[in-house]
Amino acid sequence: MVFVEVINSFKTNEYSLFVHNFIDMRNFYNKAIVIFFFLSQLSFSQQMPIDFSETVDNFVNFNGTSFSIISDPADSGNDVGRIVNTGGLWEGAYLNLLRPIDLDFQKTITLSFYSYNSNNHNIVLKLENGSNADVEVMKSSSSVGWTHTITFDFANAVYSGSSTSVNASGLYNTITVFVDGGNTTTGTYLIDNIDDGSTPIVFPPDPVYDYLVWSDEFNGSGAINTSNWFHQTIPIINGQSWANGEIQHYTDRNANSFMENGSLKILAKKETYTNQGVTKQYTSARLNSKFAFTYGKVEIRAKMPFGIGTFPALWMLGQNITETGGYWAETHGTTGWPDCGEIDIIEHWGDNQDFVQSALHNRSSFGGTVNKGGRLISNASTEFHIYTLDWNSNKMTFSVDGIIHYVYNPENKNIQNWPYDAPQYLLFNVAILPNITSSFTESAMEIDYVRVYQTNPLSIDDNILSDIKVYPNPVNTKINISTQLNIDKVDLYDITGKLILTTNKPKSNVIDVSAITNGMYLLKIYSGERSSTKKVVIN
Repeated sequence: MVFVEVINSFKTNEYSLFVHNFIDMRNFYNKAIVIFFFLSQLSFSQQMPIDFSETVDNFVNFNGTSFSIISDPADSGNDVGRIVNTGGLWEGAYLNLLRPIDLDFQKTITLSFYSYNSNNHNIVLKLENGSNADVEVMKSSSSVGWTHTITFDFANAVYSGSSTSVNASGLYNTITVFVDGGNTTTGTYLIDNIDDGSTPIVFPPDPVYDYLVWSDEFNGSGAINTSNWFHQTIPIINGQSWANGEIQHYTDRNANSFMENGSLKILAKKETYTNQGVTKQYTSARLNSKFAFTYGKVEIRAKMPFGIGTFPALWMLGQNITETGGYWAETHGTTGWPDCGEIDIIEHWGDNQDFVQSALHNRSSFGGTVNKGGRLISNASTEFHIYTLDWNSNKMTFSVDGIIHYVYNPENKNIQNWPYDAPQYLLFNVAILPNITSSFTESAMEIDYVRVYQTNPLSIDDNILSDIKVYPNPVNTKINISTQLNIDKVDLYDITGKLILTTNKPKSNVIDVSAITNGMYLLKIYSGERSSTKKVVIN
């Protein structure tokens, strides 16, 4: 929410997933990833190979193409990707990858292509958002039905917009597919089994957040519930202005935030209003939740406002932020922005109607952050959609109506890229930007409900035990285990499943890891016949 970001790409909704401090994949790929017997065999999505078995493999379409996942016409038990071109010159679809493609490890990528006719079709595979310039390879197919294992050799690729062959190298975070790009041919095609030869990374299953711990259903009419919400009205920049060049005043009046017909309305208005001795021509509201938490699932059913120049957001800030006029600043404020961490669950710009974005701001990347992803949805301002953040100690997953559009998961977590192991609170607001149209009078963001879920405190499931916590994480020398249970044994495994350290009945529930090499590990804690596995990072 803190900075407006301009989209200049010809794909107006193209965003990269950039993973900082990525491990040396060339060495990593050469190892078979065997995770030990107690882990569920679940792999991260949005990594090679892509077989469309999960919804997160749903490519983002642009320039008129539509993309969907359907059953294979040749095998009803197999799911494949469907590309439908409607006649645009450069229609295509792309996927942001959780784990980059490494052309220094493997120069070729294969895929299966299905055509409903025998016409010659040109298929372009383009790699973008990488350590080097965008590169692409074109192959042709004229067969009816499936043509399997079409090989795209990036040792003979071309830079985008060039005809000179290059031996492409480096990491790339986005893969884009064009079929018959550059002409106005319409058609429907299928793709499947996109593979760069790498082995999927396997990790423990994510915790399940299904226990409601806080909510506001916004039932009734009139003033908002002040037990849940605080109006932030004092401008954070010298008491005069807000970030992003916003030109509104935020007020605590019912005229700008109120409940009506079972929903919260944050109404941005064109009107002359004076606050802190400063007069502005627009008003709105900015709400802070009086509830802060660490890890969980946030669901918000909301409808965006209309109008070029409107900038609504549903987002979060670290409870420890030292921000003028914020609800938590006086009692918890110790850390400035961006070190406190910011989580933008969803943002929407009126001049890019129906494109919604999620983003992270922290010391590793802030302002025009690279940590972002989004997609076009239908009727963002006329229909309610469910915006969801699933936040655990491993990653953050953002989705709209159950479709994931961005995952944030820096491999080597540290205070710069992961200040997200501490409480955050919610903010809802509608900002007005300087490009607001002169005809704008008022428009509201509507929120039907907000719900926060965490793990059930009564659960005894091995992987979601809530009565065992480890801290600090990341850790330097000693891991502390907080629990009321008697700890019988603790095992520390590396990412390949190799046992690194065993401690029986650890004294004071403290594990000394000062001699362990920096990296990511899995800590398995035993109490009687039960156990709990935690992912830890040693710095």
